[in-house]
Amino acid sequence: MFNKKSFEDNIYMKIFYWAYLILFLNVTLIVTNIPFFLASLFLSFLPGNYWIFWLALILFGPGIITVLACVDEFYETHDLSLWKSLKKYFRAYFVRGLAYWGIFLVALLISLMDIWFFYQTSMAAVAIPVFIVLSVVALAISLSAMYFQIRNPKSKIKDILRASFYYSLKKWYASILNVVLLLAMITLMILKPQFGFILTPTIFLGIIYLNCRKLNPDK
Repeated sequence: MFNKKSFEDNIYMKIFYWAYLILFLNVTLIVTNIPFFLASLFLSFLPGNYWIFWLALILFGPGIITVLACVDEFYETHDLSLWKSLKKYFRAYFVRGLAYWGIFLVALLISLMDIWFFYQTSMAAVAIPVFIVLSVVALAISLSAMYFQIRNPKSKIKDILRASFYYSLKKWYASILNVVLLLAMITLMILKPQFGFILTPTIFLGIIYLNCRKLNPDK
């Protein structure tokens, strides 16, 4: 006699569950970022529309931190109650997601304005790289802050930001990889929305989460 495989041991059920999990979290990211989704779907990424894309990105932070929190729960427990977890994490981290993501958006706005100002001056060769680095560092700190907040839910914002700043610079190689991954994800969303929103976000954010674990003080 052959024993029937349980649901957990059935490879096809595992594949189906993983696909369902990824798709569900991707749809969650769309729902929590409707402005950016609509902008990517209907607007061309041209200079005249840059400010619209910047405004549309404001709600991106809460969506990212919610998905990262779900990934963290799944990584730790190997299970995830999707609706319950999404509601819990979105409520718990919405404000802080806005705050941490706002660090990057403000730095990006300042950098773009200064790059535009210095572009045709003799200081362009020095100033432009400085502001690009400023944006990269701000994005790295924002992503690290979201991760540290998830791992330390009761910690204060100032403590999270202090740790994020320190470890983002100390382990700069992990920070740069996180920045590249997130920018690649956003670029794909803008250029190929059908892939960038439906298929890939949770995969990119999952890799970012695993990479963020290298920022842990004990790693």
